[in-house]
Amino acid sequence: MTTAAATRHPDLIGDLLSLGARRSPNRVLFAIDRGEERTYAQVDERANRLANAMLARGLQRGDRVAVWADDSVQYLETYMAAARAGLVVVPVNNRLTPREATFIVEDCDANCLMISDAYAGIAAEAFSSRDFRLVVTHGSETALGAVRFEDLAAAGAPSEPPSPDENDLFIIAYTSGTTGFPKGAMLTHRSVKNIARMNTVSYHLPLASFAAYSGSMSFTATVCAFAMSHLYVGGSMRLLGKWDAQRAIDLVVRDHANFVYVPTPGIDDFCDLLEKRREALDSLTTVLHSASKASREKLERLGEAVKPRLVEGWGMTEMSGGIVTATSVQDFGAHCEAMSLYDSAGRATADAVVEIVDEQRNPLPHDGTTEGELAIRAASAMVGYWARPEATAEVLDGGWYYTGDIGSIDPAGYVYVHERRVDLIVSGGMNIYPTEVEAAIAEMPEVADVAVVAAPHDRFGQTVAAVIVLVPGARLTEEDVVAHARTRLASYKKPTVVRFVDELPRTVSLKVRRQEIRSRLFGGS
Repeated sequence: MTTAAATRHPDLIGDLLSLGARRSPNRVLFAIDRGEERTYAQVDERANRLANAMLARGLQRGDRVAVWADDSVQYLETYMAAARAGLVVVPVNNRLTPREATFIVEDCDANCLMISDAYAGIAAEAFSSRDFRLVVTHGSETALGAVRFEDLAAAGAPSEPPSPDENDLFIIAYTSGTTGFPKGAMLTHRSVKNIARMNTVSYHLPLASFAAYSGSMSFTATVCAFAMSHLYVGGSMRLLGKWDAQRAIDLVVRDHANFVYVPTPGIDDFCDLLEKRREALDSLTTVLHSASKASREKLERLGEAVKPRLVEGWGMTEMSGGIVTATSVQDFGAHCEAMSLYDSAGRATADAVVEIVDEQRNPLPHDGTTEGELAIRAASAMVGYWARPEATAEVLDGGWYYTGDIGSIDPAGYVYVHERRVDLIVSGGMNIYPTEVEAAIAEMPEVADVAVVAAPHDRFGQTVAAVIVLVPGARLTEEDVVAHARTRLASYKKPTVVRFVDELPRTVSLKVRRQEIRSRLFGGS
């Protein structure tokens, strides 16, 4: 018998799952490496059962379901059940402190909490006085009166519940909080489906693509940008967890993966191993670099190793976790028009327009040198920040999202992202980009990691501070760092404050928490 979901156009994420289950029911949709896996047919049925069970327990369309849990197949099933029931998923980064996680749960006024055993004790203490309508555990710890996930799913009917509208909220994705308390970007079924479609083109995914992905499911892009893109093409995704170049390449070779993700800190390891395992390139169509900005030298090395498979892009939570600019296969040929390909983030993707504007939001020339704020118009844009009308009005205006990133666009349309406006250092009236100073210091063989932030200065307002992680066993002094910087940079860009630390604080997407560094060193001045 033909179901209603199978006959209508797939405008909803739940409809994409229905199509996948009809097309390839026994194909694996999602798997945890060295753990459980689920086929399209299994996720399709279990999503219905879980959706109906959650509604039967008193949850209503639009209710927020906060998920504070380890990576699991149940995590993806929660997303799909919410898509079917019209519930709103709120992923809580599993690298957040209890204080940060509590802020998110309270800020979105979550009606349901899903936890795994690792967070049961913390949650029991943090939310002892909160009255959730439903608490669910992925494990065995029944803190806060939690019902076990498998028991809940088994109790639900297998029929598909009434569908939400494409403009209904699907996800509240909290920003990484690098500049203060995070804000909840409101993503609809429509915006998430659009980023899945846009990324399919940007990632040049074939039908039934297979992805080897490392990262946490609590990072919004893992589901929105990667899992949903592969769902869109009837593909599969295997989650590796923490980045490990050896495991990633082994998986690509074993399963003939088409897609692999390489974070900035893993570029050198990946390239070193790829030199010995060139057979990994036989199946790969896409090597996506993302997370923190990489130096031109590192990207050139990666590009030489994998081109034309390399995809470099620029994206953000507010764009449903996906990229809105990307390089293409043609860029790695002889006729690339970019002024400097490895400094760029590619050109605007399908369904996206990127512009640069001045402080009054007037368009600026695309000459490759004029700098301004980068603005985006795209079908994947959020509809605003949860319960933050003033913050929403600051960044959304006339269909444009004003990113706060400073950049330029060259005559051929390639976008160059220079710095976050809030991270720009203005010293004595001179603009200094932290990433430029970081690149110079990173050349020193003793430096394993470095972050540059603004430090307060009585005369110049701000000055450059470098926070450095040394290679194990290496020795370096403040004077050494300053002397090296003098040989690479204009004098006003050199650091005047140098601190050595064991580790840089990073978000789950591996971006440096500059605000936290500033706060630790200078009290947030």
